[in-house]
Amino acid sequence: STAAQALEAAQDVIRASKLGMVCCCPKGDAAPTCRLMDLHASGDERLRFHLVTRPWTRKAAQFRDAEGVTLTFHDPRDGGENGYTALSGRLRELTRAEERRACWKSTWSYFHPGGADGTSRVWEFAPDRCEVINHRQRVAPSWRAATLLRRPTGSGEGGGVWQLQQ
Repeated sequence: STAAQALEAAQDVIRASKLGMVCCCPKGDAAPTCRLMDLHASGDERLRFHLVTRPWTRKAAQFRDAEGVTLTFHDPRDGGENGYTALSGRLRELTRAEERRACWKSTWSYFHPGGADGTSRVWEFAPDRCEVINHRQRVAPSWRAATLLRRPTGSGEGGGVWQLQQ
């Protein structure tokens, strides 16, 4: 597989899965915390996602304190046998109103009154590692995941080029 094929395979799994599992890795020896969330994909090749929390929740505190974050997506097709995608990276809280509005998912407003201008916290996840198995696209058919690493290009936050790790 090439980096482009692995990237497309990862995006294919993400589109099929609908929901993602978010795991926060705290500083120190504490166990990671994981939860299923309604994520909002940025829709670009950087595989960024947006998440929303209420400011007073444990989730918000865990996001603030996370040393690293992993998002996982299980592909439900083919009886759940098609594969998965796992993205590892970091969270950044979006504080500027225009950033929050630009990534707001309309369905979030049901649980987050005031929408993007309300009191809820909006976070951007930017990955630097992607692991994928996608049998439909023949990426990692032997169940040895293809792994992509994002190499920064110096073109700003979240930019970079995905390279296949050998």
